[in-house]
Amino acid sequence: MQVSSTRIAYGDQPAALIEWHDIADRKAYELKLLRGQELIERERGLAVERMNDTTQALSGWIWETDAEHRFVFMTESVERMAGVKPEWHYGKTRRDLMAAGVQAVRSELDEVERAMFAHEPFRDFEFIRTGPDGNDGWLRTSGVPFFDDNGEFLGYRGAAFSIDYEKQLEGERARLMEEAAAARRRLEQAIDAQTNSFALFDADDRLVACNKAFSEMSPLDGYRLQIGEQFEKIPSSIADYRKLTGKERKAFIDKRMFEHLNDIGPITKQTTRNRWIISDERRTSEGGVVGVWTDVTELIEARQAAEAANRAKSEFLAMISHEIRTPMNAVLGMASVLLESEMQAEQRRQVETIQNSGEALLTLINDVLDLSKIEARRIELETEEFSLKGLLDAVLDIAGARAAVKQLEVVAYADIGLADRLLGDANRLRQILLNLVSNATKFTEEGSISINARAISQTSTGTTTVRFEVKDTGIGIPAEVLEKLFTPFTQADASTTRRYGGTGLGLTISKQLIELMGGRIGVESAPGEGSCFWVEAPFVPADTAQSIEPPQDTGDWLIIGQDSLTRQMIVKTVEDAGADALIADDAASGLRALDDPSISTKTIGILESADLNVHDLVTVVAKLGHDTERRIVVISKERADTDDLLALPAVDGVVAAPVRSWQLLNPNQDEVADVTIDPPTNDDSGLLAPLDVLLVEDNRVNQMVATAMLKLGNHRVDIAENGLEALSAVLRKKYDVIFMDMQMPQMDGLDATREIRAMDNVASKTPIVAMTANAMVEDRKRCMDAGMDDFLSKPIDHGRLNATLDRWGRQGGVAVDEDATAEELQLAAKPTSENLQVDAFVEDEADRFDSEEAVLRDLVADLDDILGASDDDTGGDPLGGTQTSGSS
Repeated sequence: MQVSSTRIAYGDQPAALIEWHDIADRKAYELKLLRGQELIERERGLAVERMNDTTQALSGWIWETDAEHRFVFMTESVERMAGVKPEWHYGKTRRDLMAAGVQAVRSELDEVERAMFAHEPFRDFEFIRTGPDGNDGWLRTSGVPFFDDNGEFLGYRGAAFSIDYEKQLEGERARLMEEAAAARRRLEQAIDAQTNSFALFDADDRLVACNKAFSEMSPLDGYRLQIGEQFEKIPSSIADYRKLTGKERKAFIDKRMFEHLNDIGPITKQTTRNRWIISDERRTSEGGVVGVWTDVTELIEARQAAEAANRAKSEFLAMISHEIRTPMNAVLGMASVLLESEMQAEQRRQVETIQNSGEALLTLINDVLDLSKIEARRIELETEEFSLKGLLDAVLDIAGARAAVKQLEVVAYADIGLADRLLGDANRLRQILLNLVSNATKFTEEGSISINARAISQTSTGTTTVRFEVKDTGIGIPAEVLEKLFTPFTQADASTTRRYGGTGLGLTISKQLIELMGGRIGVESAPGEGSCFWVEAPFVPADTAQSIEPPQDTGDWLIIGQDSLTRQMIVKTVEDAGADALIADDAASGLRALDDPSISTKTIGILESADLNVHDLVTVVAKLGHDTERRIVVISKERADTDDLLALPAVDGVVAAPVRSWQLLNPNQDEVADVTIDPPTNDDSGLLAPLDVLLVEDNRVNQMVATAMLKLGNHRVDIAENGLEALSAVLRKKYDVIFMDMQMPQMDGLDATREIRAMDNVASKTPIVAMTANAMVEDRKRCMDAGMDDFLSKPIDHGRLNATLDRWGRQGGVAVDEDATAEELQLAAKPTSENLQVDAFVEDEADRFDSEEAVLRDLVADLDDILGASDDDTGGDPLGGTQTSGSS
């Protein structure tokens, strides 16, 4: 209730008017109004709080300006976000805040102010605000105008955000993009600078990038693959150009697409423009294709020109070899004949000088021919079964003869368990090993040489890599020379060539041959410490292969003799066989060991030396009476004449130098040296009955030499000067052997052989042996294909001639490989028929050819022709204009 009192006059009396009013409804309304106001304030506070929280969460703040665009309100988050209190902004316009940053955004600011003056909203205006401390910061703001109920413009409300970090990231991103763009430009420039064509295709096989060379490498005139086009358009266009249709077109396109998409590696191909390219296309990790195309037309043309030049050189060398071999045949042949005659010591020395010099020249010719054949890729390797022991025996027979002259110790060792029978080119392997051993002998004045063979690896298919080592105690090789050692015509230095001779071709040929065989060659050496040359090559054991194994009852050895390479090798061989080796340095120590009952040995090995008298020691041992189960084996320092040692009482075996490990445990057993390259044995020609021989040869010098050699064996010789005369001769008379030249006037030896083989009489069965200065492998094949039975290359060696007569004179002979070296041929050439009156015979033959002087004139003329032809050829085509004598 509400009570109010009002003074009044009631009549004449003062009075009071008291009023009672029920104000319950009013009070209720007032209370409601108060509560509403509190709620409004609370909601307003919540709204402000929400606004602050929201703007803070958005890394921004809320602002408001009046109609003059001066800030009148900002949320507190501005201090947290921009580092400036809200009050600092009040009364300032946006332009006031920008300070020096106005110029940076002049055009954008003008646009925003235009909108503000027009009372229009604006969005995402970015500017630099300068704070009270002078620090600048990037802001982004948006605003909308607000009006009163009457539409009167009151100001702007909006939000602002600090974008310093965003601008920093944007700057970094711009920097990185510029760097990437610069890198791309550099890459594009580098790719464009390449002469090779480059292209990148995406996972849909569309061209996304290429260089200028690719654009210009169009397979067709007026056609370019454009960015975005698929690769298949290229083979399709080529198919259209070639007018391919149906299956042929599809097959062409499918093949090219397969090459493009399947990482098959570099492919050399010829384009429609007759250019040669190497195409290399690879898949990328994203499924696209990157391709590089290299134009190698000039390289291929240069290679073809080089190969043609190489062939021309090889043919020229073959021609020169042929022409040189003809007079060389006379020089060496007549020297061989003269050496079998009686002459004074000085005369013999002079003839031997002629023969040795001729053989050295022949070796050089053979080396140059081998090198030229290798360079021209005309070497064909053989794959035949051979005995490793037999091959090493052949090498040692030749090496031992040379080493014996210099009193060098030579031994050979082959690992126990190494397969003896292998498949491969024994001739070439023997040639390589002979060269290495010959070099070791040449450059070793004293000491020893060893040849070792061992298996170093074996594949699952059985292919065995064998390592051969040739070690010597010679002069050694400086390190700076080792790297050029396998270069043609290279030796250690000029003084080496002057002192030791040689051309330096041997190692070059060996390197190229062993690489053709799938192997490699190397050397380890130091000056004054000797050298170790090694070769490794793969071989397949033959079906009949047997390992180099010792007997099962090897037993222990007592080795008596001074320390030497031979003794070391014997010890290793015995120990590898699973036995023990006891060493005694001298005879006295050996006898004490024999008297020691605690020492039990099965074999006594006695090393012959200057300080140990084998005869006396064996005699003493025999008198003492040794166990009958104990063997005595003498290791001789001599290569031959061991019969006297074997004849000594109690001696069970003799091993002659050079000592081989595979012979030690089986002394005096016949080793089967069935390697195909073993030098032919030279049976005394006197043991063979005189034969009727037809010599088909047009060169008078060659006629004289061959006739002289044949008549040393009492053979009867008829001469035909060409193939036509040979045909007439075989129709008139039956011959035991025909020696046939290849190149002759009127009818050559090949045609003559074919005609003889086609005859329907006994002449068709006559053995025909090529006797020619054509020394290439293909020459031998041509002769065999024509029907000849055997092949002898000039110069003719007396020993090989006799061996050939022995084979074919008895009928049913087997041709031998004529790739024998000069060393083997020299070894085979032994003096025969010493009782013949050679001088008288030579005089008779000279008379037959009008006189020795005429023959010599022919020989000199041949040499002049060769030298003249060589001089003429130096300025032009090596094959042009050269005339041959027609002889071969």
